[in-house]
Amino acid sequence: MNSSVISTPVSLPRERQRSNLSTQVNFQPNMAEMKKVFDKFDTNKDGKISREEYKLAVKVMGAANTEKEVARAF
Repeated sequence: MNSSVISTPVSLPRERQRSNLSTQVNFQPNMAEMKKVFDKFDTNKDGKISREEYKLAVKVMGAANTEKEVARAF
């Protein structure tokens, strides 16, 4: 057995566990901001993100292979 590998599980200190938990529990999405971003990519204003609109959004966010990402999402 490799001596550099830890054989027992490692856990976070209690303070770190609590801070991560409180961050997750207290998250409140900003609905106005989400709507603004959605509306930016819903170019035909039909209330849905089409395959082409999604493709554009993925491209704008810098994905290298937009076709692969679009195929995975749709």
